[in-house]
Amino acid sequence: GGSGGDSITIGTGATSGAGFTNYISGDLAELKQDADGNLISFETVEETISGDDTITTGAGAGTDFILGGIGKDKITSGNGDDTILGDLGIIVPKGSDGADVKGRNGNLDTAADDEINAGNGNNVVIGGSGADTITTGSGADYISGDLAELTRKADGTLVLF
Repeated sequence: GGSGGDSITIGTGATSGAGFTNYISGDLAELKQDADGNLISFETVEETISGDDTITTGAGAGTDFILGGIGKDKITSGNGDDTILGDLGIIVPKGSDGADVKGRNGNLDTAADDEINAGNGNNVVIGGSGADTITTGSGADYISGDLAELTRKADGTLVLF
């Protein structure tokens, strides 16, 4: 997305279904890869420049990794196993076994109230700073209204939440 108020809509076509993975950021973020091109992490990189973003993914069963960034964001995801951070943080994907996730504090004076709607699926949602509203569909979800950290073993077993 970058700085400013962005509107991002993904997934009404062939890339929204099962087997597809989307990495979406409302503000500035970085995808880090190893020498073979495998994803190491997806992380917000700016704590002061922001916008009020609207991020919407299709109703398909693909996997979405979404970083809202600072600002009053509205995030709506589809019916896959999605990982959503309303504000700042890092996501470390672990293949089909989910991801490690850590929400991070930014400038609390600029914390905004996010609205997050996650569809059906096994979702991880961390609202971040501010008075966030979080709604999810059916599935085994991990939800934190503020800051949290979720860590898994290599086989996907939860170690810390």
